[in-house]
Amino acid sequence: AAVPRFPSSSSSMPATPRKWARDPAVLFGVLSFCKLAVHNVFLVHYCDVFLRHYRIGQNWFYWGQAIFLVWNALNDPLFGWVSDRQNVAGSGDGGAGARTRVTAKTRGRRMRNLSRAGVLLSCSFALFWMESPHAGIQFMLSLCVYDTFLTIVDLHLHAILVEYSVTSRDRARFSLFASLFSMAASGSLGLSHLLYPVSRGDASGDASGGGGGHAAERSLAAFRIFCICLAVLSGATFFVVT
Repeated sequence: AAVPRFPSSSSSMPATPRKWARDPAVLFGVLSFCKLAVHNVFLVHYCDVFLRHYRIGQNWFYWGQAIFLVWNALNDPLFGWVSDRQNVAGSGDGGAGARTRVTAKTRGRRMRNLSRAGVLLSCSFALFWMESPHAGIQFMLSLCVYDTFLTIVDLHLHAILVEYSVTSRDRARFSLFASLFSMAASGSLGLSHLLYPVSRGDASGDASGGGGGHAAERSLAAFRIFCICLAVLSGATFFVVT
């Protein structure tokens, strides 16, 4: 996305479908939908997939969570500092009295960064569901990589809310559409529950003395396809909107 396609903010209410499609508050809601559609599925299913289907050991799981805990604590302030230096123009000598300003150039840079981070977030989400021979290493790396791009996307989305909504009315509309699209994003979680092998495979395996694992694996294939399609949809939308 070489040229930012996110329009300038306007407090006037769009009157036609075409104007709705270019309303920054609506597009902000669409970006929130793209992030939460994948993140909700990740939060609910990633532990069960790695423990029950990929069967990583407890040591790999605990070490992975410990490394993720440390990286999650470090990357928020780190990428926040980097984002401010890259996407906000400063004035003054950099001291306590220095001021920052948002320009068309810095907005364009932020939207390009968000476009890349959104696509990479979707790709890192898809990597969770592609089983590796070294599932423990995959678990640790996937968690850290996914959280990295999630942090970057969150930082840019929160900055967009401030930079594109000038008045209180604008900010209220941005928050409204973010809430509406966030509710719609919960539909991806409902669909994932329909495709995810919960206890049916295990129960059939216990009852018949075997075969439950194969049934669960077949069901997990459908779940994988759904997650990859969801990642493609989310990444493509991030690229188009930004």
